[in-house]
Amino acid sequence: MSRKSRISPSDLENWVDGEQNKHICDCGCKEYIQVLPQHWYSGIPKCISRHNLHKPRAKKWLYPIGYKIGRLLLRTPTVVESGRKAWVCDCECGNEKTIVEYTLGRVQSCGCLQKEARKRPWTKKQRERFSDLRKDMYRLGLYKMPENKGGLGRIQPQEEKDKRANSLRGKKRTLDQCLNISNGLKGYYSDPKNVELLRQRTLESWKDPVIASKRISAMLASSLVLPNKLEKWMMCILESMYPDEWRYVGDGKLILGHKCPDFIHKTRNLIIETFGVYWHEKEDEPLRISQFDKIGFKTLVIWEGTDEATSRNMIKEFVEEVR
Repeated sequence: MSRKSRISPSDLENWVDGEQNKHICDCGCKEYIQVLPQHWYSGIPKCISRHNLHKPRAKKWLYPIGYKIGRLLLRTPTVVESGRKAWVCDCECGNEKTIVEYTLGRVQSCGCLQKEARKRPWTKKQRERFSDLRKDMYRLGLYKMPENKGGLGRIQPQEEKDKRANSLRGKKRTLDQCLNISNGLKGYYSDPKNVELLRQRTLESWKDPVIASKRISAMLASSLVLPNKLEKWMMCILESMYPDEWRYVGDGKLILGHKCPDFIHKTRNLIIETFGVYWHEKEDEPLRISQFDKIGFKTLVIWEGTDEATSRNMIKEFVEEVR
């Protein structure tokens, strides 16, 4: 307890029963605090220490009333059921919403911003990505349906597409139309034969190197693959020996034969792989070399635990030998 929460016995007037040995607690609990000899030097506590835990602390809000964040105008500070500080906010769209204070900044509206974002047209990059994916799927026949299913997923002629688009332009689907489409899809995917057909076509699509490389690159990109310690160490060695000649592609930028190499030469068909002891076995080295050799790439594998001098000699011999 700090000195500010103590008083000198000489300043205390309201003694209990007129005796200078106890006084009433300052928090209003009507309990007595016993005055000890050391209190005449250090000061008498105004309140029993355990009572301070039960005193409600005044909550301080980060923003003043009337402050605006995004579309939200902070109107009234409040406390939600969990005990967290919150604000009753007025949105520009006219809605009222209670938002926890520490989420303000990330939350900038009552939800109207997100609804408007969904209605915005796709960007050029989004359209190109969807167009490429759709072309690959149609080319492999992944969405080709039986004729008795109403032609769902059928590749339509351009004239038929334009005619249908003109008839639907400026109109919205009714609830009955949405239910019919939903029931048709549910009926198709509930048939085990159709599910097996899609599975077989998906397996066949992996045999196409273009589509397989796109899928593997997308999976690695979504996983946010970054260079590990061994790969960073190898990057430093390659940059010191051959500046700006080797490129790191272990994050999925390049897929060769369903495999993702670690380092590739920018002008020659050379690959350097770094193998960790935990993830790779000895049988993986000749297998990986033979896989890249079929495509026309020479491969050098450097294992974890190889010292820097040996690694530099191996890289130098590998580059000079291929020349």
